[in-house]
Amino acid sequence: MATVQSYHPQIDIDLCYLLDKISLSGQDSVRRFNVPPTPSTDVDMSVSAQPVPTQSKQHTDEEQYGCGLLQAVQAQVEACQTTGGEYLDIIFTHRELLFAYPAAHRTCSRGFTDLARQLEQRAWRADREGDSEAVVAFRNEAWIIAERWRMS
Repeated sequence: MATVQSYHPQIDIDLCYLLDKISLSGQDSVRRFNVPPTPSTDVDMSVSAQPVPTQSKQHTDEEQYGCGLLQAVQAQVEACQTTGGEYLDIIFTHRELLFAYPAAHRTCSRGFTDLARQLEQRAWRADREGDSEAVVAFRNEAWIIAERWRMS
């Protein structure tokens, strides 16, 4: 029996529209790590002369987990509306990215959990009526991703 694959151009259109809506304006707030200098191989150098690695930028906010997409969403969580189900676009886009390159998504379970917590804690507004549904969806997605890594 031959299988027939059909092409659905609407999927491509929807994906292009979704990618057009993604904003990376919060990318500067993604935490950057400074790599400490490598120790010198000079045997004459004393241990006390080694510089103590410090982080040049002080961070008062929490560390963000997850891939770049989730970190961008976390940075813009106050502007995120949930009434129209926009959170579903985030989940489906993330699934596509996850299946395309799984190694980049090891901390995404934690990222979705943190995103759900941020939505739970923000103030209610009319355009945020879907927050409770988004919280449940994000927690479910976090569980699915965690199970995926646990099983592999």
